[in-house]
Amino acid sequence: AIRQLPQADAALVLLYLDELSYREMADVLGISESNVGVKLNRAKQRLNELMKGESDGS
Repeated sequence: AIRQLPQADAALVLLYLDELSYREMADVLGISESNVGVKLNRAKQRLNELMKGESDGS
């Protein structure tokens, strides 16, 4: 399902799974910590939708 995310969102999710802090993710991606939070929440929501679709057979 992660492969179905846009590249930037997938990178953010992978950094999150690697247990980086918001500051570390912000440094790697060149964005603000607050933007990390917003983008990460949106990416996790999208990932959740994709996974629900897969489990529903869509």
